[in-house]
Amino acid sequence: MAIQILLVDDDAEVLRMCAAALGESGYLVFTAGSAIEALLMELTGFDLVVSDFSMPGMNGLELLREVRKKNSRCGFVLMSSGVGDIELEALKKAGRAQYIKKPFTIDLLLETINAFESGPF
Repeated sequence: MAIQILLVDDDAEVLRMCAAALGESGYLVFTAGSAIEALLMELTGFDLVVSDFSMPGMNGLELLREVRKKNSRCGFVLMSSGVGDIELEALKKAGRAQYIKKPFTIDLLLETINAFESGPF
């Protein structure tokens, strides 16, 4: 059974391209244009959330905390053009979470998700 991924980004083009690539790779992909929109979804069914860090209303780390309240087993990939040491430390402490720097290749995104599938980050 394909893992279910929630892809969250306020950039519609990033959502479109990543969702298409992940779907073509056999993943069941759902999208949200903001963290707030993502939290309106039923989060218990997702295996992995891939989220942008910098979004209006709520950032990716705040989303991670909220997702984990509803689905503690969910993996998390944070995407950003840059985050500080404090954010990286918070991500590390959260467990089952990974960071990829934007811009990234689809190959890197797929490698990161494959690492999740192979075992915990």
